[in-house]
Amino acid sequence: MTQAGTASGTKARVPVALAGPVVAVREALALAMEATGSISVAASVGFEDAVDELSGLSAAVVLVDASDMNGAEVLAGMRARLSAPVVGFGVPKTIETVVACARSGVDGLIGCEAPLHELTGAVHAVALGDRVWTPGVTTVLAEYFATLGPGPSSAVSPLTKREEEVAELVARGFSNKEIARALSVALPTVKTHMHHILEKLRFKHRNEIEAASPQTLGSRSARVNREQPNSKTI
Repeated sequence: MTQAGTASGTKARVPVALAGPVVAVREALALAMEATGSISVAASVGFEDAVDELSGLSAAVVLVDASDMNGAEVLAGMRARLSAPVVGFGVPKTIETVVACARSGVDGLIGCEAPLHELTGAVHAVALGDRVWTPGVTTVLAEYFATLGPGPSSAVSPLTKREEEVAELVARGFSNKEIARALSVALPTVKTHMHHILEKLRFKHRNEIEAASPQTLGSRSARVNREQPNSKTI
């Protein structure tokens, strides 16, 4: 998390750790981010033994190079074993890769087309507790959900009315706290609804709901319901 600042009024830099297979890429990115004056690179490591080297490090965000074919697998491993937020960058704009990276549960995905200012902006946002998907990543995920196909309008959704409201707000970018305020319910209630939504729609992570439009969510819930005609609505 970013700190309030020093006595002189200047804001403290956000400490970041870099992980990637190419030394030159890490060095160039470290120089570029340090030059912004708002980010400091606390460590730069390769993938081998990266978790062990970063486990005891105090970093607000861990940036992971997800540009190669093993990017999704590396992101999943980092997310599962590190306490700091993990953001993948350089993500190729293919449906298979983007979906796999999104399912890893990371806190942000930066597409390979994103310029430096989008990357640094994402670092600051994630350090403050947000999740960030650059436009290119969001577009690819939307294309993926569109391929699932619409269900008939007469199909009954497996979601309750309240769960549909929560899912729609998530898809619009609301945080759990914002949803609780908007629906005048307790935060634990929102978390319970989120658990039911993920389970019923067969999603693994909140990211998949965030990337979907309300129309897409409706189509998916209808399709899942047709596949499970004997399931009960909770």
